[in-house]
Amino acid sequence: GGLIAINLNEGDEAGEAELIDDDSELLLVSSGAKALRFKTDPSELRPMGRDTAGVQGMNLPEDGRLIAMELARPGSTLAVITDGGYVKRTRVEDYPITHRNTQGVKTFSSDGDRGLLVGAMTVDPGDEIFAIRSDGVIIRTRVTEEDPRVTGRDTKGVKLMDLPEGETVVQVARGGEFSDSDEDEEGGEEGSAQTSSDPASAPVEGSAPESSGEAPSTESDAPSAEQSGPDETA
Repeated sequence: GGLIAINLNEGDEAGEAELIDDDSELLLVSSGAKALRFKTDPSELRPMGRDTAGVQGMNLPEDGRLIAMELARPGSTLAVITDGGYVKRTRVEDYPITHRNTQGVKTFSSDGDRGLLVGAMTVDPGDEIFAIRSDGVIIRTRVTEEDPRVTGRDTKGVKLMDLPEGETVVQVARGGEFSDSDEDEEGGEEGSAQTSSDPASAPVEGSAPESSGEAPSTESDAPSAEQSGPDETA
């Protein structure tokens, strides 16, 4: 069910959504370790109808893809995580405000052993980073003022989780603010992820939530009469 939110071209898919206003700023992060920060005022990102293709947010190479879109909150930090199990935090203010439809600036320096970017998110002390390995192991890392440490844009980062040979980080997510009661309630539950403020701590295995088994709805509304303009791209 639901309504059409964007008109996608063949091969495209919807990845992220945010509520914004004319004074917001967005951070787009690509798989090529580039980050782009721009304002969302009407001169840069004009409002459109639902059934339109939109405009180019980030200029990606042929083999590139967008891995994250985040609100650029003043005073916050952008955490980027690699499939090799490394994480790096950088202040949002270190990313210059430019214009959309550009490639952005470098946000991670990989030496080959640290892997490629698999996810990115804005975090503050008290938030949590959830990282899932390809073998199903999850680690839950608390963000503090010191860990993971804040560094510049073009740096290599520190280890977030240990990876057995052949395993990678496949998915990351941000959790809400952590409290001691959360640890007390979840510490004894079977299948819960380890909570740690030390990125090098060993993970604890847990089972993924069971699927509801319900097939996704294929119902959609009919496209509206509004069409995208000739300068709009997916």
